[in-house]
Amino acid sequence: MVERITDYRHKVVITKQIMSNKARRLSKVNTLANVTTVIVASLLTFMGFAGIPKINGYVNLIAGVRESTVELIFNSLVFALFVLVILHLVFRFGEKESKAQRAIVSLTYLLHKIDDTLARAEAGYSLSQGDIDLVRDQYDMLLQNLPSNSDREWLKAKRDFAEKQEKKLALQMGARDLFDESARQRVVQALLKQSTILMQILHTLRTADERLYLGGSLIRNAVWDYLHGYSSPTPIDDIDVIYFDGASDTKAADEAIETKLQLMLPNLKWSVKNQARMHSINSEGKYTSLSDAIEKWPETATAIVARLTAGGDIEFIAPYGFGDLFRLIVAPTEHFRSKTFAISRTIESQELGKALATSSVYRSRLNDFLSCYSSAAQLISHYQSGKS
Repeated sequence: MVERITDYRHKVVITKQIMSNKARRLSKVNTLANVTTVIVASLLTFMGFAGIPKINGYVNLIAGVRESTVELIFNSLVFALFVLVILHLVFRFGEKESKAQRAIVSLTYLLHKIDDTLARAEAGYSLSQGDIDLVRDQYDMLLQNLPSNSDREWLKAKRDFAEKQEKKLALQMGARDLFDESARQRVVQALLKQSTILMQILHTLRTADERLYLGGSLIRNAVWDYLHGYSSPTPIDDIDVIYFDGASDTKAADEAIETKLQLMLPNLKWSVKNQARMHSINSEGKYTSLSDAIEKWPETATAIVARLTAGGDIEFIAPYGFGDLFRLIVAPTEHFRSKTFAISRTIESQELGKALATSSVYRSRLNDFLSCYSSAAQLISHYQSGKS
């Protein structure tokens, strides 16, 4: 009994995936058709009010065009608008999209009812033939009202559903997985792969220069968004890109790569840093490799970089692992902790020198404070004796 109901559940899921694919496709087509119709209608309205002679005069201010050419453009726009209207009337993209959306709602409702039935079976309830007949009748009734589907749509829906299941399995973590480094890396890889914008960034870096790695802040945000259950990702402020090239360690080389990336993927703020030159900025000894430079970054949770390999996998460099990242811990690296201690000692010695140099000022302020405190104590004592 349970197996047959589970089989119907699988059919409902695949059918729902078909409707989801259909609704998504029709939504894109309907949006494109509507936008094109608005643009063409607006151009025709403008040209109709202005008149072809005036339009020809406007165009001649830029380039010499004959009036017959402008008239041909006007007539072509009229024809295009006519075709768009016919397409709307014949194919009814909006109506078909609405039907697909309603089908998704109905299938989701049936899916919940099947899940409730299976949950009762797990709780010890004995399923009967009537339960199976009820699920079958509801499924058949829905199929009669659904838009027709092709074998190609069915196969694509099965592939899409299998990919979704694979992504879900990759993101599933048990309590033990939090202590398993390979499981943590698997989840980070899955999170990056399911993010359209992050994969687009990784592909861009791979195309521009295979030495380029994506810095740790975006990786950290992706993992922490997932662990906090955020439905929308943290906005991207800038994209940290790093590489290691001891032969060309100038700022101009980094800026050239930034320009190249900006042309390939605009509207994003790129920040490229060759780690072979960062030792001079940080007042440290030369870094021997990219991994050596990352070990000297401030935080363990962001000391992680990634790049896309030729085979499509994601390669990581994480000297401190992924433990602090998944435990939501912001901790300094060993190198930065020792560096911070040295800086704090320097600051303390500088503050001590200032205090000694201006000891007369501090002594004067201390005397003023003690004088005020003494006066306040006398007033309180006088007030308490008056009450008694």
